[in-house]
Parts: sequence; C-alpha cells; structure tokens
Amino acid sequence: MKCMGTRRGSLMLVALMMVSVGVSAGCSSQCRQVRGDYRQAISQETELSQDLAPQGLDEGNAPAQFGLALQTDMLEEVANTALQATIKSGLQALSKIDVGGGQQIDVRTRGNIVNLSIEASDACRHCFKVGGDLDGAVGLDVPLVGRQSANLDGSLSIVAPLLVERGKNGGAVLKLDLPEAARIGKSTLNARLTNLRSSWARVLQSKLSDVLLQRLMKDVDPVDLLTFDTPDFGIPGLEVFPIELVTDAKTGVIFAGFATNIEGLQADVGIEPVTNLEGDQNIAFAFNPNLVVHGVSLMMKKDVVPRTYSTDGEPMRGGPAHAVVNAVRFTKGRVGELPMTIDFSVFNMPESGFCFWFDGSASGRIALSGQNLAVSLTDVAITRSSVPGLVQATDWMGAEFLEGGKRIVKQSLDDQNVAVPGGELAFKGLALELNKGTVVLKGVSAVTKKDAPQERRRRSRAGL
Repeated sequence: MKCMGTRRGSLMLVALMMVSVGVSAGCSSQCRQVRGDYRQAISQETELSQDLAPQGLDEGNAPAQFGLALQTDMLEEVANTALQATIKSGLQALSKIDVGGGQQIDVRTRGNIVNLSIEASDACRHCFKVGGDLDGAVGLDVPLVGRQSANLDGSLSIVAPLLVERGKNGGAVLKLDLPEAARIGKSTLNARLTNLRSSWARVLQSKLSDVLLQRLMKDVDPVDLLTFDTPDFGIPGLEVFPIELVTDAKTGVIFAGFATNIEGLQADVGIEPVTNLEGDQNIAFAFNPNLVVHGVSLMMKKDVVPRTYSTDGEPMRGGPAHAVVNAVRFTKGRVGELPMTIDFSVFNMPESGFCFWFDGSASGRIALSGQNLAVSLTDVAITRSSVPGLVQATDWMGAEFLEGGKRIVKQSLDDQNVAVPGGELAFKGLALELNKGTVVLKGVSAVTKKDAPQERRRRSRAGL
C-alpha cells in the first residue's frame, strides 16, 4: 500500500508538471506570436525624410497635404493693409520735371492708394491686377511764380504675380511679387492734378505719372500679404513647405498647397485644390486625413504622446500594452459635421505572464459649434481580440494617442494658422465638407487692424 501510494502521488505530480509545462509552452508561443505581430505593425510606420524640403515652390515634387484657399475679396482686405507702406514710400518723391524751354520744376509728392481692388490678370500664370485711386498732395516750386500746391488724384494699377515661399521661421508666406511687375510691364499710373492752373496741370500730369510709376517699380521687394503658420503637431523634425499655387480666374479663388517630409505620404494622392467658395465664404482650410495616422505614429515614435500603457489604457512608461494606429476615416454626415473614426491595435506583452492583442475603433465627429470647430471621440469599441471579453473598451476612451489624433485634426483646420501684417483675422466657420477624401473647412473671415478700424474713405488732403 505504501509503495502504491507513493506511485499514485508521483503520477499526480507528473500530471501537474505536464499541465504546467503545457500552459507555459502555450504562453510562450502566444507571446512570440503577439510580439511578432507588433514588430510587423511598427515596421510599417512612417519616418521623417531629410531630403524632401525644396528651397522654393516646386509643383509636382510632392503631394499637397494641407491647403489654404482665399477669395480675392479677402485678399483685397489683406493687401489694403500690406501694400500701404510700399505705395506710400513710392509716392513720396522729390523730383525735377523738365517742362520744356530749358526749365525744370521741383515737385514734391506724397500720397497713398484708396478703394483698392484685386482681380485676376492674364498677363502671367499667377498674375493679379491691384488697382485703386490715388489720394495725396503735390507741392511745386514754379520759377517766377513761387510755391504752389495741388491735390493728387488719378489711378494706379499694378500687375504682378502672387508667389508663395517658405517663411524664415517655418511655415509659408503669400507675397505679391512687385519686382516682377516691372518686367511684365503692364502696370500703369495716371496722375491727375487738381486745384492747379490747367496749363501747368496738362504739362505736369503725364511726366509726373512716369516719374511716380518708375519710383514705385524701382528697388522694391516682394510684399508679404499673409503668413501660414503650418502646424508641426509638436513633432521634432517635421517640416511643412509650399508645393503648389493655383489661381482660378473664373471663381476668383487662390489656393496654396503644402507638403510635408513624412515619407509615408509621398506616394499618397495629394489633396484636391479648393477653388469653389460660395456665398459669404472667402477662406478655406483643407487637409489629408492620412496625416492623422502618420502624425500619431510619429508622435509616439518621438515620445510626444505615450506608446505604452497599462492594460486599462493609462499612460505607463515601459507598460505592457503597446498602441499602434491603423487608419482614420471620415464620412459625410449632417450639415456642419463629419463623422470620424480612428482604428487602432493594442499588443499586450508583459515581461512575464499572459500576452494578447486586440483591435479597437474610436468614433466621434468634427463639427461646427457656433463659430468654432469641435473635435470629439465619444465611443470606443473592441472589434477583434485574441481573448474576447478580456478588455473593457471604455478604459481606452481617453487614451493619449487618441487625444493626439484629435489634436492633429484640430490644428490642421485652425484659423489661427493664418496671420496678416498689421492686422488680425476674425474667422467664422460656415461649412464642413468631404471632397474626394479631403477634409475641408470653409468660412468667412474679416481683417481688422490692430490699431484702428480699416479706413476706406478718402483722407483729408494737406498741401506740401
């Protein structure tokens, strides 16, 4: 009996050991599989290239991922502020004008341009005609007569192309290329002198027009109209640069496209240029939704947002759960909103213990709320799992990588990305659209001066 008992106990011990070895082998096999799947997932994540930042506009070199569209009426407001200093400087002149018979008249002028307007011109590919009325004063020293004064009236028309360049501190600048205006040769200035003896006015007006136009066209630099502070999402090394400029003469819309140095987007389809602004709409922002996938992946690679978490979705350095973002989808919804879904996977790989994986989907929307844009994720679902029922979806609702995705969407459509010299931009969202996969926010914007309201009326004139 004793021997038998010993034998029976030994058999039970062996059985327990075999079960333990089987479970251990199963865990080991499962962990190898989960770790392999995770390595494969992160191997497909993007990198940042150091070779994709051209010095200037290079259309077709890379697909546009961001876009900014402007209606010409908004450009008029911007130009009315940005051009004043250059035009005032050009119209402030001291010249000697030959009036014939060996006589010269000293002429002093000062003035500006009012009632400014902008329209497309066929003089060149991206040419626009900036026109307005002259408003100023003229002082003359007439031999044997003495000092005389007159009002400066007339018109000015500058034909020059728009260009978009990288800013000194990143981002991009939309400019009016005034140096090109002289080469194109389509600009005109017609000065008219009032409150002056007609015989003198007839002699002086044409000559003064030539003098002032030459001065305006000489030694000028491109004029900054606005800057687009392209978002970098806090990702070190991310660069955004202008890649495309589209001007639509029929709709009066200017579209600037911007590329990134995200390698995973170089083979992607660029966003569609936005050239259809309707009604009160005069500005639009657009972006490629795939930016969210690659952007969040880079955020995790660069430690901007955590990669690792506890099993219940809390950020945890060195935690067992490793997150990967797989896809972002936008669909058409009700007026003023676009449903949004972020698909992700989590691989749980503790140093010791049970390994598993699951796929999740966070859904929400982007929507216009009053004048502002709201981005929300309101539901998380577990769509697949190696161990069904083990994970609570609600634990991952506020995961940091999902918050990073929301931040990318918000910053890509932020009206604060645009700044105008000497003014501020007041924006109101009017429409959210999905155009061939591109997310587009359209709105109305007005430029206000920082120091005083925009002045359109003619100023009082003073003699020189």
